[in-house]
This record gives sequence, C-alpha cells and structure tokens, in this order.
Amino acid sequence: LSKNPKDRYENAGKLRDDLEAFIEGRPIAARRPSYLRWVAQAIHRSPLTASLILGLLAVVSITIGCLWNNHQLDLRRQIRMQQLFEHSEMTLQQITSLDITNTERLDEATSVELRRTRLRLIGQHYQRWLENDAEPMQSLVALYHLGDIERLLGDWDSAIKHLRQAAEVSRQIANRQKPNDQVLLLHRSALRLLRDSPEGFLSLSERCDIAQESYRLGTIGQKDFIQVRDTVSLAGLLMRNQSKSQAYKYYRIANEQLDSLQSNAA
Repeated sequence: LSKNPKDRYENAGKLRDDLEAFIEGRPIAARRPSYLRWVAQAIHRSPLTASLILGLLAVVSITIGCLWNNHQLDLRRQIRMQQLFEHSEMTLQQITSLDITNTERLDEATSVELRRTRLRLIGQHYQRWLENDAEPMQSLVALYHLGDIERLLGDWDSAIKHLRQAAEVSRQIANRQKPNDQVLLLHRSALRLLRDSPEGFLSLSERCDIAQESYRLGTIGQKDFIQVRDTVSLAGLLMRNQSKSQAYKYYRIANEQLDSLQSNAA
C-alpha cells in the first residue's frame, strides 16, 4: 500500500509467493521499515502529534538531565564533606598533640605560643569549611568562630570582617525561617564581640546600632545577667554619643532588669 513503488511488491505474483511462504512458515521477502523511516513516516502523516511527542521527549530529556546533574552535585558535595571530615580529623590530631594541659611546666612565652598555634589550627579548620560552599548554618558557625579566633589572636581587621558576615548570614537565615536558639545565640554573640571591639575599628554610631540590635535580641531570650550587660552597654554608648536622655532611659531599664533577677545573680 506504500505510495513509493520501491516499497511495494513488484506484482501480484510476488505478493502471492510471500503469502504462501508466510503460511508455510518459510522466510519472506518483505521487511519491516527501519526505525528512522517509521519515524519519518509518522511525522509526515501527523506533524502536530509528532511535534507534541517530540516536545514531551525534550521535556523528559531535560528533566532527566537536571536530575542527573543534581545527582552529580550531591556526589561532589559528599566527596567534599568526606574531605572536610578527614581534614577535621587531621586538625584534631594536630591540636591534641599540643600538650597545653601542663603549661605551668613551660615558660610563659612557650605556653602562649602553644595556645596561639592551637588557635591557628582551629581557624584553618573553619576557613576550610568556608572555602567548600558550606550550608548557611555551617557558614554561620564557621564565620563566628573564625572571627572569635582572630579576635583572640589580635587580628581585629579580619575578626570584624568575619563577625559582620556572621551577623549578616544569621539575619538571612532569620528572614527565610524562624531562627532557632543556636542562630540567635551566635547572632547575639557576634554582635557583642563587634560592640566591644577596640576603638578605631567601628564608628560610634555603628556601635550604637549594633548595641541596639543586641539589646532587642536580648529581650527575646531568657532574662539573665547578660541581658543587663547588653542594656548597660547600650546606655553607655548612647551617653558617649551625646544622647543623654536615651542613655538615662536604658540605665533605668537596666535597674529594673536587675531588680527582676534573683538576688544571687544580681
């Protein structure tokens, strides 16, 4: 029935011979069209249906490609996590190999250098996390501890940079979801270290803003002596900033907070 003569029997006799061969179970001359020819014929008969099928196949192919790509990303992430774990183990071994438990047997300079070496090793550990596209929560932990270590080592330029980044990451986490206790704790701790940094690294107005944010966060958590310290720090910075009425307001709040604490804590 093909329109192309080359695809039909030459005559009725050829057709009869093939029919008899088929009935008798012998090989026949007719052959199925190739897959490509079948596809071409199908497209020619119904171009709209063929277009829909090809579009569906393209969507399926893209979806499979995306899933495969995500699978490969997960594999690479797992490899990176394994490398980080091995690096952490190595760092831990290096740290524990430093005997700083009996520092009274060492001179002061050697003891201080041992502790600084230990801090630097821990700092390298957290820096490695940041270089390997850690998750936001992991980045927050690494940034805060890295800033705290740099503060202890006296590198305040880097410390303030990382503490600012830690505060920003914690704000981003809080904007996407309700922050948990760990996020709030790290955020408040980063703000306090920034607020209490040495003179010359932050402007007085920036310190006041940081102290105000720390105070607001302190009112969310449990009432404790640290909350009173945050209030007093804010009042002191406002006093230095020539905002005396505001400063007196927070000094009064601090007194009220002290009165609400237990006598032993006060």
